[in-house]
Amino acid sequence: MAVGRGELFERRIELACRQYEEQGIAMIHRTEGKWRGTSRGKAYLSASEKGMPDFLGSHAGQAVAIEAKSTARKSWELRNWKPEQVERMRKHREQGAQAWILLEWQFANEVYRIPFVTAYEWWKESVLGGRKSVPYSEMSKGVQVKEGRGVTLDFLI
Repeated sequence: MAVGRGELFERRIELACRQYEEQGIAMIHRTEGKWRGTSRGKAYLSASEKGMPDFLGSHAGQAVAIEAKSTARKSWELRNWKPEQVERMRKHREQGAQAWILLEWQFANEVYRIPFVTAYEWWKESVLGGRKSVPYSEMSKGVQVKEGRGVTLDFLI
């Protein structure tokens, strides 16, 4: 089975989570789900519960909810963030969790941490008939994630 870019990105995040745990910085784990193949050889994740964030855990005494997204384009299609995912993230944030999207831009080989509140505004605008994607140029509203503190993707900036 071919490994998709989304799965490779999530594996990088898993590695970062293990590195955080080894250093005693955070405990964040990938939620239950299983990568499966399709008849066309592409991989997709079959989650145990619809809309569950990709990663959940705790950092600095606070819950953490993370949705991982990856795009090969120069814009991120908001339709790829499903309503049930948005709702789950909203509920985590409402309960006081740190919540964000880790967004990989494959063409630039960059990752950004987008606060949930920012991504939620983009999503609501798209549902109401506004723009349907977010251009790479909007990444100034996020924080670029790089290697640091001995962590491959230091997203707990």
